[in-house]
Amino acid sequence: MNIILIGFMCTGKDAVGIRLAQKLGMKFINTDDMIVKKEKKSIPSIFAEHGEKYFRDVESGVLDTLSGQSNTVVSTGGGIVLMNENTEKLKNLGKVILLKASPEVINSRIYNIEDRPLLNIVDELERILKITQLLDNRSMMYTNASDVEIDTSDMSIDQVVENIIEAIK
Repeated sequence: MNIILIGFMCTGKDAVGIRLAQKLGMKFINTDDMIVKKEKKSIPSIFAEHGEKYFRDVESGVLDTLSGQSNTVVSTGGGIVLMNENTEKLKNLGKVILLKASPEVINSRIYNIEDRPLLNIVDELERILKITQLLDNRSMMYTNASDVEIDTSDMSIDQVVENIIEAIK
């Protein structure tokens, strides 16, 4: 079995995924790390040089390479659900868990806006508005792709991990 974590950036996919994999004795894979390794460039560089569509195509291709994985926790990029075909790929890969958080919490978790091509906005209020807009646009896609939804806004990493374990029993 695989556990796939989806959701907007800064909802805890990596931190939760690493801890979950450790707790369950599973392997951990981050699709963004796979993209960086494949492209030999940072994600902001890929966006700047080739644009979002190119990045999404590469992201979808990376998802294809995971089809043979088992006993793995996979942390995906926040926009992986933007390509319709990825929803089916995610569901075929394993149990899909949507991690959610409020726009304000997401904003508070962003440490370096330069690493976030879609949120590289200096003004905090404008950034929160952009987060809200992106969440609104993706909400239905996230819901359609997921088997379970967990709001991480007011939970510790360990609490989220325990909620996931309980949900997949």
